[in-house]
Amino acid sequence: MTLLSSSSIVSIVSIMRTSSFRYVIYNRTHKGHSLRTT
Repeated sequence: MTLLSSSSIVSIVSIMRTSSFRYVIYNRTHKGHSLRTT
């Protein structure tokens, strides 16, 4: 139980970090593109 929960938590944290990182990059790139276009 402890091992399973710890592994699941680690995987969830890693997924959240990657998703947030991608979101930040997408936001920055999108803002940059919009600023360039306008």
